[in-house]
Amino acid sequence: MKKILVVDDDPVIQRFLEGILTRNGFQVLIAKDGVEALAVLHDHVPDAMILDIMMPHMNGYDVCRAVKVDARLKRIPIILLTSLDQEVQARFLKTLGIEYLNKKCKADDILNKIKELLNR
Repeated sequence: MKKILVVDDDPVIQRFLEGILTRNGFQVLIAKDGVEALAVLHDHVPDAMILDIMMPHMNGYDVCRAVKVDARLKRIPIILLTSLDQEVQARFLKTLGIEYLNKKCKADDILNKIKELLNR
């Protein structure tokens, strides 16, 4: 069973993503912010991450930076899921191997992106 780490400070988004992913056969780990995500990553290496950008204590960009410089974690595919709409930023992130989806996307978009990243 593939393991996905969901990092978002909004409990509604956490439950939404957990429901979608578990119904589709994924094991889900939850972190409420970037600091908690790094603590989870200390003990678990997920197969992929879904990460909010705007969070207290440590934002999604800082989490990405910490993951991408850690030899044990750098190959984890990351999807930034955010309400921000920054097309230029999305193109830049893709060059770093980080995907970007808007929170307005459909559940199928999230599932398709996860499956695409896990099959690379």
